[in-house]
Amino acid sequence: MTETKADTAADIRRAAGLLGGPTVLGHPLREWLDVHEILLQGLPGTALQHFVDSLIVTTSAAISEALGMSRRTLQRRLNIPEMTLRRKQSERLWTFAYIVAKATTALGSQERAENWMTTPRASVRGLRPIDLLASPVEIDIVENLLERACWGWPA
Repeated sequence: MTETKADTAADIRRAAGLLGGPTVLGHPLREWLDVHEILLQGLPGTALQHFVDSLIVTTSAAISEALGMSRRTLQRRLNIPEMTLRRKQSERLWTFAYIVAKATTALGSQERAENWMTTPRASVRGLRPIDLLASPVEIDIVENLLERACWGWPA
């Protein structure tokens, strides 16, 4: 699974769509610099609401863990959609949406992608890919797992 510039742009657009697209984000995201700029500002709280609503099988417990916030904080953030997310929260939300988008492209459906993300993987000591979204190293591990899954190798 060698990713091209067009594949990356499509995954960026798909991730942005999971966050509400240009209507919620204020403008289309076409490339990494667009993503960088919006993350510096902080994502709108409505992007979090849109993302949570767009998930098919992922539980609120898994969502809050992936975003690095308690369920109570997640609920509070969902109840105040006009509040801009902090930078770290925005980065975690973007990463989650982007990995869902990449997995959807690779596995053929969002439902399959979410199931893949929430299933423990022996190759990472029983962790789920959704548990590995906090640091660049963890994200690299998830992307490598996803590439292995695309090739039909054990992930």
